[in-house]
Amino acid sequence: MGQRVIVKNGARFFLANEKGELIIAKFSRKGYEEISRTHLLEPTNTAAGRDVLWSHPAFANRCIYARNDKEILCASLAENMRRTIHAPRSFINKSLLSTGSPTCTRISDTTPSHGA
Repeated sequence: MGQRVIVKNGARFFLANEKGELIIAKFSRKGYEEISRTHLLEPTNTAAGRDVLWSHPAFANRCIYARNDKEILCASLAENMRRTIHAPRSFINKSLLSTGSPTCTRISDTTPSHGA
């Protein structure tokens, strides 16, 4: 089955699994109803012979913040937003993460090396 992080939000639940997927679902006495599923990040670790992503996401301002060993992602959970903006890791700062802007931001490990 694998590891999952489950967070309740109103009548829905956000499930982040070890495959790097975010699942939005409802649970009831009738069972599990999957509303949506999307792949956020690639697993960057290995456990028991399988690739895994075990870092727990954070939720704030209608966004999910998730990371692996190579990148950090801020994805909007607002129903009307579906765009993505890419930025190098060097742009991680308070203004980028606190804009409240309903956008998706992926911050890759693209920091330039400082060598000859």
